[in-house]
Amino acid sequence: MYHHYNLRQIHLVKLFCGYLLVLLFIYPSTLFSQSKSLSMTIAYSEVDSFPYQVGKGTKIGSPPGITIEIIKQAAKDIGIKVNFIRYPNKRVLISLLRGEVDGAGIYSFKKERLKNGLYPMIEGRLNEANRIGTIGYYFYKLKNSPLQFDGKTLSGNKSKIGANRGYSIVEDLKNMGVSVSEVSSTIQSFKMLQLKRISGVANQNIDADPLIEAYGYTNIEKLFPAIKSKPYFLMLGHKFVEKYPMVSKKLWNRIGEIRERKTKEILHKYKYKLE
Repeated sequence: MYHHYNLRQIHLVKLFCGYLLVLLFIYPSTLFSQSKSLSMTIAYSEVDSFPYQVGKGTKIGSPPGITIEIIKQAAKDIGIKVNFIRYPNKRVLISLLRGEVDGAGIYSFKKERLKNGLYPMIEGRLNEANRIGTIGYYFYKLKNSPLQFDGKTLSGNKSKIGANRGYSIVEDLKNMGVSVSEVSSTIQSFKMLQLKRISGVANQNIDADPLIEAYGYTNIEKLFPAIKSKPYFLMLGHKFVEKYPMVSKKLWNRIGEIRERKTKEILHKYKYKLE
């Protein structure tokens, strides 16, 4: 009887091992990948867009920027390790399209970008609650300047408007019939305004307002309403979302949950250093 019991045990072990081998053959990635901590690569532009992304070129800034910190915290909260890499803007989107990176940021919504990657959606609509932030573009002028903006038309413009090279606002201004002087940085555009080499500046408020305060430019006025205001998002690659649909949803949701709190928590680190 003892011998018979051992034979039955051996038989059950053999059956279990055979079943396990079948599972390993059919679902190898499922069994192993879930036991490992997931890591992903997110690319963003080499252009400095203070305070969302700080520094120029391929180096990750220190501090890196509000955007980077929000994404990193959200990913950590759901158990993902993120590696950041910087490319020229066109390469960021191409790399996302090819699946060479898992995510890209930060981008406003454009229908044509859906071929490159995906935005957070809810019931087929853009889910703005899961944005990383909202960026508004405004005109800035010297207080004694006749420059005016009614929401559609810029009037009293005697010379060019300064705008950062590579920013979407440059094309918007040209479409409005505005003459644009493209500059390499926000600081440069405001220094040109002080010298009256341009009649105004078009820039993101989150970038321009802290700079004006830091430099004590009390003679500069912001014009209302905004030229435009858009939510910006982390885009995720088609391949990544297809492979990790629940992880993708959790990451976007977590960004929306911590955005305001995290921004307030780290904003003190992003003050302009005077040149």
